[in-house]
Amino acid sequence: TDNDIYYLANKSFEGYYNPDSLYRLCYTLDKKGYRFVVPIAGGSAQGIYRYTRQNTALTPKGMFYTCGYDVDMQEYSNHVAFSILKRTDKLVSEFIDDWVAGKELEKTRFLGLGSDYVDFKTADRFVGTTSFPSHILDSLRAISIQCELEHYSSK
Repeated sequence: TDNDIYYLANKSFEGYYNPDSLYRLCYTLDKKGYRFVVPIAGGSAQGIYRYTRQNTALTPKGMFYTCGYDVDMQEYSNHVAFSILKRTDKLVSEFIDDWVAGKELEKTRFLGLGSDYVDFKTADRFVGTTSFPSHILDSLRAISIQCELEHYSSK
């Protein structure tokens, strides 16, 4: 697939909190015709949510979307189509149960998109609509899981 990746960071590439830079990047991407941005950007993602709240009426058919990451972010903008949820609650609960039961605990554990610890949740405003149909999210999830498996199996 053709994907453009933009990395926003300070000169040492450690990352930083800069929602204004991401806001400006969204403006540029929107004007170039991009319609979806995945914000793996920590607190800087606030720039994407602010951009979609303030500018989507200006885009063709209001079609500039994003997704939430880690938790359900649909309340941040009407243009959060879905959220990728990390189920740390489930993981911690199972860890404690195993610990209490005296089971041997793993030192490390890889939990990818295909595990029961990650959920994709369509934003309520898009459920049952044609704006962002659920089959698109299902397709994105399947593609994401496949890409993740291919990436980690090649290492």
